[in-house]
Amino acid sequence: MTALRGFLTVGLSVVVFASVASLIFRTPPIAYTGVARVPGPPFSRNIITVATGSPAYRAGLRSGDVVACLSSHDKELLFPRFGFNAYGEGTVVRGCVMRSGNWRSFSFAPQGRGSTGMLYYNIPGTLLRLAIYLVFLITGVALVLARP
Repeated sequence: MTALRGFLTVGLSVVVFASVASLIFRTPPIAYTGVARVPGPPFSRNIITVATGSPAYRAGLRSGDVVACLSSHDKELLFPRFGFNAYGEGTVVRGCVMRSGNWRSFSFAPQGRGSTGMLYYNIPGTLLRLAIYLVFLITGVALVLARP
């Protein structure tokens, strides 16, 4: 029974570690829209700046527009929380903007732009996170195997 418990514990730990390690080194793709939110207090209006020549600019959005009518999916694409988004090229963004007191609808597809780089930004930081995770995993396995 002890051998079975050891085999299951170590096997499961290796599977979990491999899945976590592969996610840590993954580089998510980004979709370039050319839109950035003007910094302001939380829950303020979505006033934007738009890069000239970007997909949003070609769709008619301009700096100073107030964006509304966004689904949660489209809001995450336009205003990613972690500096990157996982949406690919060809994802259509739909919403509306207010400019000079008039509402206008928009629709455009962002451009693909390769990847953002590593999820944790650099190799040493990623390796440190992985090493810490491995220490906790080995400690857990040792505690399970040492249990009478």
